[in-house]
Amino acid sequence: MSNEQIEDQKFYGCVWENVLSNIFNLSKPEIDDWIALNRKSWEKFHAVYVSEFPEYWVMDAIIPEDVCLRIGAFQTKRLKRDLVDAIEAGNPKWSANEGYDWPAARERVKRVLTGYGVGFDALGKNLRS
Repeated sequence: MSNEQIEDQKFYGCVWENVLSNIFNLSKPEIDDWIALNRKSWEKFHAVYVSEFPEYWVMDAIIPEDVCLRIGAFQTKRLKRDLVDAIEAGNPKWSANEGYDWPAARERVKRVLTGYGVGFDALGKNLRS
């Protein structure tokens, strides 16, 4: 694996852990299990991962399949984008901000979900131990 791939993997892993723990309240073991089971080889899939912001990739872990089925593929894709936008809050470099306001991000995420008729408590239930 190249140095670039290693650095990208570290960065994406850090963002995934922060989003999953600070917004969605998942535990370290739940996060580690999800990463181990769902994130493929960085050597093979590097270009796929870096084609999206890191927070995009956690949405498939968070949004339950029954929600995806209920709202449909188009709305699910839109929901993922809206959640990424809520996390970024207009700043694609948000993850480099040590003073990032996680409670405000959680509230923005809750507002997005309400607009789709999805309860915050339903998220991540497929990851809970």
